[in-house]
Amino acid sequence: TAITHRKNPIYLTTIVGKPPQEDFYLGKATERIFLPLMRTQLPEIIDMNMPAEGVFHNLVILSIDKRFPMQARRLMSALWGMGQMSFVKTIIVFDQDVDIQNTQKVIETLLNKIDFTHDLFFSEGILDVLNHASDKALYGSKLGIDATTKIEGEDESKIKSENNSKTASPLSEHVLESFTELTSCKILKQNDLHQVAFATLDKKKPQQGCKVIKKFMNDKKFSAITVFVLLENHENVNDASTVLWKILNNIDPKRDMYFFGNRVGIDVSCKTGEPDFKQYWPDEIEMSNNIKQIVDQKWTKMFDGK
Repeated sequence: TAITHRKNPIYLTTIVGKPPQEDFYLGKATERIFLPLMRTQLPEIIDMNMPAEGVFHNLVILSIDKRFPMQARRLMSALWGMGQMSFVKTIIVFDQDVDIQNTQKVIETLLNKIDFTHDLFFSEGILDVLNHASDKALYGSKLGIDATTKIEGEDESKIKSENNSKTASPLSEHVLESFTELTSCKILKQNDLHQVAFATLDKKKPQQGCKVIKKFMNDKKFSAITVFVLLENHENVNDASTVLWKILNNIDPKRDMYFFGNRVGIDVSCKTGEPDFKQYWPDEIEMSNNIKQIVDQKWTKMFDGK
Protein backbone atom coordinates (compact mmCIF):
# COMPACT_ATOMS: atom_id res chain seq x y z
CA THR A 1 0.00 0.00 0.00
CA ALA A 2 1.06 3.60 -0.48
CA ILE A 3 -0.14 7.15 -0.10
CA THR A 4 -0.16 8.78 -3.50
CA HIS A 5 -1.33 12.04 -4.99
CA ARG A 6 -2.03 13.38 -8.43
CA LYS A 7 -0.48 16.38 -10.07
CA ASN A 8 -2.53 19.53 -9.57
CA PRO A 9 -4.91 17.80 -7.15
CA ILE A 10 -8.46 19.04 -6.58
CA TYR A 11 -9.29 19.84 -2.96
CA LEU A 12 -13.03 19.45 -2.38
CA THR A 13 -14.57 21.50 0.42
CA THR A 14 -17.56 23.63 1.31
CA ILE A 15 -17.46 27.16 2.68
CA VAL A 16 -20.17 28.33 5.02
CA GLY A 17 -21.88 31.64 4.45
CA LYS A 18 -25.21 33.13 3.48
CA PRO A 19 -27.60 30.26 2.74
CA PRO A 20 -28.25 28.29 0.73
CA GLN A 21 -24.77 26.81 0.41
CA GLU A 22 -23.70 23.27 -0.46
CA ASP A 23 -24.52 22.04 3.04
CA PHE A 24 -28.19 22.92 2.52
CA TYR A 25 -28.75 19.92 0.25
CA LEU A 26 -26.92 17.57 2.61
CA GLY A 27 -28.95 18.92 5.52
CA LYS A 28 -32.30 18.50 3.77
CA ALA A 29 -31.40 14.91 2.91
CA THR A 30 -30.49 14.30 6.56
CA GLU A 31 -33.83 15.82 7.61
CA ARG A 32 -35.80 13.36 5.46
CA ILE A 33 -33.65 10.34 6.38
CA PHE A 34 -33.87 10.86 10.13
CA LEU A 35 -37.56 11.82 10.35
CA PRO A 36 -38.78 8.17 10.40
CA LEU A 37 -36.13 7.29 12.98
CA MET A 38 -37.19 10.16 15.25
CA ARG A 39 -40.79 8.95 15.05
CA THR A 40 -39.79 5.62 16.60
CA GLN A 41 -39.02 7.46 19.84
CA LEU A 42 -41.42 10.41 19.45
CA PRO A 43 -44.40 9.03 17.49
CA GLU A 44 -46.42 12.26 17.82
CA ILE A 45 -44.15 13.93 15.21
CA ILE A 46 -45.96 14.38 11.89
CA ASP A 47 -43.39 16.36 9.90
CA MET A 48 -40.12 18.24 10.30
CA ASN A 49 -38.59 21.19 8.48
CA MET A 50 -35.07 22.52 8.89
CA PRO A 51 -35.07 25.76 6.83
CA ALA A 52 -31.98 26.95 4.99
CA GLU A 53 -31.88 30.12 7.11
CA GLY A 54 -31.39 28.03 10.26
CA VAL A 55 -28.35 26.24 8.78
CA PHE A 56 -29.53 23.04 10.50
CA HIS A 57 -28.37 23.83 14.02
CA ASN A 58 -30.30 27.03 14.71
CA LEU A 59 -33.91 26.14 13.84
CA VAL A 60 -36.09 23.04 13.67
CA ILE A 61 -39.82 23.28 12.90
CA LEU A 62 -42.13 20.38 13.74
CA SER A 63 -45.81 19.53 13.47
CA ILE A 64 -47.32 17.06 15.94
CA ASP A 65 -50.45 15.08 16.71
CA LYS A 66 -51.23 16.83 19.99
CA ARG A 67 -53.03 14.73 22.60
CA PHE A 68 -52.33 16.30 26.02
CA PRO A 69 -51.39 19.63 27.68
CA MET A 70 -47.81 20.86 27.36
CA GLN A 71 -46.99 18.13 24.89
CA ALA A 72 -45.01 20.58 22.76
CA ARG A 73 -42.73 21.41 25.69
CA ARG A 74 -42.22 17.75 26.44
CA LEU A 75 -41.20 17.24 22.81
CA MET A 76 -38.75 20.16 22.91
CA SER A 77 -37.08 18.78 26.04
CA ALA A 78 -36.84 15.34 24.48
CA LEU A 79 -35.22 16.69 21.31
CA TRP A 80 -32.72 18.80 23.25
CA GLY A 81 -31.57 15.57 24.89
CA MET A 82 -31.35 13.51 21.70
CA GLY A 83 -28.00 13.15 19.92
CA GLN A 84 -27.34 15.79 17.26
CA MET A 85 -30.70 17.46 17.96
CA SER A 86 -29.25 18.60 21.28
CA PHE A 87 -27.26 21.26 19.40
CA VAL A 88 -30.38 22.99 18.03
CA LYS A 89 -30.94 26.53 19.32
CA THR A 90 -34.60 27.11 18.43
CA ILE A 91 -37.51 24.66 18.11
CA ILE A 92 -41.00 25.66 16.93
CA VAL A 93 -43.94 23.24 17.26
CA PHE A 94 -47.21 23.47 15.29
CA ASP A 95 -50.44 21.50 15.06
CA GLN A 96 -50.56 18.69 12.51
CA ASP A 97 -52.86 20.65 10.17
CA VAL A 98 -50.21 23.33 9.56
CA ASP A 99 -48.09 22.76 6.46
CA ILE A 100 -44.69 23.49 7.96
CA GLN A 101 -43.02 23.21 4.54
CA ASN A 102 -44.95 26.35 3.54
CA THR A 103 -42.87 29.25 4.87
CA GLN A 104 -45.63 31.81 4.39
CA LYS A 105 -48.10 29.66 6.36
CA VAL A 106 -45.59 29.17 9.17
CA ILE A 107 -44.97 32.92 9.50
CA GLU A 108 -48.68 33.80 9.36
CA THR A 109 -49.50 31.24 12.04
CA LEU A 110 -46.77 32.57 14.31
CA LEU A 111 -47.78 36.21 13.90
CA ASN A 112 -51.43 35.47 14.59
CA LYS A 113 -51.16 32.89 17.35
CA ILE A 114 -48.15 33.37 19.62
CA ASP A 115 -48.64 34.90 23.06
CA PHE A 116 -45.21 35.96 24.30
CA THR A 117 -46.31 35.73 27.93
CA HIS A 118 -46.73 31.94 27.97
CA ASP A 119 -45.97 30.36 24.55
CA LEU A 120 -42.17 30.71 24.79
CA PHE A 121 -40.05 28.13 26.60
CA PHE A 122 -36.43 28.95 27.48
CA SER A 123 -33.77 26.41 28.30
CA GLU A 124 -29.97 26.11 28.30
CA GLY A 125 -27.60 23.54 26.93
CA ILE A 126 -24.83 22.65 24.51
CA LEU A 127 -24.65 24.43 21.15
CA ASP A 128 -23.01 23.75 17.81
CA VAL A 129 -19.34 24.64 17.45
CA LEU A 130 -20.31 27.11 14.68
CA ASN A 131 -22.57 29.06 17.03
CA HIS A 132 -20.94 32.43 17.69
CA ALA A 133 -23.77 34.24 19.48
CA SER A 134 -23.62 32.88 23.03
CA ASP A 135 -21.35 34.54 25.60
CA LYS A 136 -19.06 31.52 25.64
CA ALA A 137 -18.41 28.76 23.14
CA LEU A 138 -20.47 25.56 22.95
CA TYR A 139 -23.03 26.52 25.61
CA GLY A 140 -25.90 28.97 25.77
CA SER A 141 -29.64 29.50 25.92
CA LYS A 142 -32.28 27.87 23.75
CA LEU A 143 -35.77 28.92 22.71
CA GLY A 144 -38.86 26.77 22.25
CA ILE A 145 -42.01 28.24 20.69
CA ASP A 146 -45.31 26.43 21.25
CA ALA A 147 -47.54 27.39 18.32
CA THR A 148 -50.03 24.58 18.91
CA THR A 149 -53.70 25.16 19.68
CA LYS A 150 -54.29 25.42 23.41
CA ILE A 151 -56.41 22.73 25.05
CA GLU A 152 -57.81 22.16 28.55
CA GLY A 153 -54.98 22.45 31.07
CA GLU A 154 -53.14 25.19 29.13
CA ASP A 155 -53.42 28.97 29.36
CA GLU A 156 -55.61 30.59 26.72
CA SER A 157 -54.00 33.28 24.59
CA LYS A 158 -54.90 36.89 25.38
CA ILE A 159 -53.19 38.29 22.33
CA LYS A 160 -56.38 39.12 20.38
CA SER A 161 -58.02 41.21 23.08
CA GLU A 162 -54.78 43.00 23.96
CA ASN A 163 -53.58 43.78 20.44
CA ASN A 164 -56.96 44.92 19.15
CA SER A 165 -56.77 47.86 21.54
CA LYS A 166 -53.46 49.16 20.19
CA THR A 167 -53.03 52.32 18.15
CA ALA A 168 -52.74 52.35 14.37
CA SER A 169 -49.46 51.04 13.02
CA PRO A 170 -46.90 53.80 12.29
CA LEU A 171 -45.09 54.34 9.02
CA SER A 172 -41.40 53.51 8.62
CA GLU A 173 -40.55 57.19 8.09
CA HIS A 174 -42.10 58.05 11.45
CA VAL A 175 -39.74 55.60 13.13
CA LEU A 176 -36.68 57.06 11.39
CA GLU A 177 -37.73 60.61 12.28
CA SER A 178 -37.97 59.70 15.98
CA PHE A 179 -34.80 57.57 16.13
CA THR A 180 -31.99 59.22 14.21
CA GLU A 181 -29.52 56.46 15.12
CA LEU A 182 -31.53 54.09 12.93
CA THR A 183 -30.52 54.02 9.26
CA SER A 184 -33.42 52.07 7.75
CA CYS A 185 -36.75 50.60 8.79
CA LYS A 186 -39.37 48.28 7.30
CA ILE A 187 -42.76 47.60 8.86
CA LEU A 188 -44.33 44.40 7.59
CA LYS A 189 -47.92 44.01 6.41
CA GLN A 190 -50.53 45.47 8.72
CA ASN A 191 -53.16 42.73 8.98
CA ASP A 192 -51.44 40.35 11.44
CA LEU A 193 -52.13 40.46 15.17
CA HIS A 194 -48.40 40.89 15.76
CA GLN A 195 -46.98 43.90 13.91
CA VAL A 196 -43.30 43.43 12.99
CA ALA A 197 -40.66 46.07 12.30
CA PHE A 198 -37.10 45.50 11.03
CA ALA A 199 -34.63 48.32 11.63
CA THR A 200 -30.88 48.81 11.17
CA LEU A 201 -28.63 50.58 13.67
CA ASP A 202 -25.37 52.43 13.13
CA LYS A 203 -23.91 50.78 16.23
CA LYS A 204 -20.92 52.58 17.70
CA LYS A 205 -20.64 51.26 21.26
CA PRO A 206 -21.49 48.24 23.42
CA GLN A 207 -25.06 47.85 24.72
CA GLN A 208 -26.31 50.47 22.27
CA GLY A 209 -28.67 47.91 20.75
CA CYS A 210 -30.53 47.08 23.96
CA LYS A 211 -30.81 50.78 24.84
CA VAL A 212 -32.40 51.60 21.49
CA ILE A 213 -34.81 48.67 21.84
CA LYS A 214 -35.93 49.77 25.31
CA LYS A 215 -36.35 53.36 24.15
CA PHE A 216 -38.40 52.27 21.14
CA MET A 217 -40.62 49.82 22.98
CA ASN A 218 -41.38 52.37 25.71
CA ASP A 219 -42.40 55.04 23.18
CA LYS A 220 -46.23 55.06 23.11
CA LYS A 221 -46.25 56.28 19.51
CA PHE A 222 -45.02 52.85 18.45
CA SER A 223 -47.08 50.65 20.77
CA ALA A 224 -48.70 48.95 17.73
CA ILE A 225 -45.33 47.34 16.93
CA THR A 226 -45.19 44.12 18.94
CA VAL A 227 -42.03 42.63 17.40
CA PHE A 228 -39.06 44.98 16.90
CA VAL A 229 -35.95 43.45 15.31
CA LEU A 230 -32.74 45.49 15.42
CA LEU A 231 -30.01 44.61 12.91
CA GLU A 232 -26.57 45.87 11.95
CA ASN A 233 -26.27 48.92 9.71
CA HIS A 234 -25.20 47.01 6.59
CA GLU A 235 -28.19 44.63 6.52
CA ASN A 236 -31.01 44.93 3.97
CA VAL A 237 -34.36 45.06 5.77
CA ASN A 238 -36.13 44.17 2.50
CA ASP A 239 -34.37 40.79 2.28
CA ALA A 240 -36.55 38.64 4.54
CA SER A 241 -34.45 35.50 4.10
CA THR A 242 -31.23 37.23 5.18
CA VAL A 243 -32.99 38.91 8.11
CA LEU A 244 -34.24 35.51 9.34
CA TRP A 245 -30.76 34.03 8.92
CA LYS A 246 -29.28 36.87 10.96
CA ILE A 247 -31.88 36.52 13.73
CA LEU A 248 -31.31 32.79 14.07
CA ASN A 249 -27.53 33.06 13.92
CA ASN A 250 -26.88 36.19 15.96
CA ILE A 251 -29.01 35.87 19.07
CA ASP A 252 -28.66 34.16 22.39
CA PRO A 253 -32.40 34.00 23.20
CA LYS A 254 -32.26 34.73 26.94
CA ARG A 255 -29.79 37.58 26.51
CA ASP A 256 -31.05 39.25 23.34
CA MET A 257 -34.85 39.12 23.68
CA TYR A 258 -36.41 41.96 25.70
CA PHE A 259 -40.04 41.61 26.74
CA PHE A 260 -42.55 44.36 27.33
CA GLY A 261 -45.75 42.52 28.23
CA ASN A 262 -46.88 40.80 25.03
CA ARG A 263 -44.29 42.65 22.93
CA VAL A 264 -40.67 41.76 22.25
CA GLY A 265 -37.54 43.53 21.04
CA ILE A 266 -34.74 41.41 19.55
CA ASP A 267 -31.14 42.62 19.42
CA VAL A 268 -29.48 40.99 16.40
CA SER A 269 -26.45 43.30 16.38
CA CYS A 270 -22.82 42.25 16.80
CA LYS A 271 -21.94 41.55 20.46
CA THR A 272 -18.19 42.12 20.24
CA GLY A 273 -17.17 44.28 23.19
CA GLU A 274 -20.35 43.55 25.15
CA PRO A 275 -19.97 42.66 28.86
CA ASP A 276 -19.29 38.92 29.41
CA PHE A 277 -19.10 38.17 25.67
CA LYS A 278 -15.99 36.05 25.11
CA GLN A 279 -16.38 34.67 21.59
CA TYR A 280 -15.06 35.73 18.20
CA TRP A 281 -17.78 37.34 16.10
CA PRO A 282 -17.10 36.31 12.47
CA ASP A 283 -17.36 38.51 9.43
CA GLU A 284 -20.01 37.63 6.88
CA ILE A 285 -18.49 35.52 4.10
CA GLU A 286 -19.26 36.67 0.60
CA MET A 287 -17.24 35.77 -2.47
CA SER A 288 -15.74 38.59 -4.56
CA ASN A 289 -16.52 38.78 -8.27
CA ASN A 290 -12.94 37.73 -8.98
CA ILE A 291 -13.34 34.50 -6.98
CA LYS A 292 -16.70 33.78 -8.65
CA GLN A 293 -15.08 34.14 -12.09
CA ILE A 294 -12.24 31.77 -11.13
CA VAL A 295 -14.75 29.18 -9.88
CA ASP A 296 -16.79 29.48 -13.10
CA GLN A 297 -13.65 28.97 -15.20
CA LYS A 298 -12.51 25.91 -13.22
CA TRP A 299 -16.03 24.48 -13.18
CA THR A 300 -16.15 24.62 -16.99
CA LYS A 301 -12.72 22.97 -17.24
CA MET A 302 -13.45 20.23 -14.68
CA PHE A 303 -16.89 19.28 -15.96
CA ASP A 304 -16.41 19.65 -19.73
CA GLY A 305 -18.39 22.85 -20.04
CA LYS A 306 -21.52 21.52 -18.34
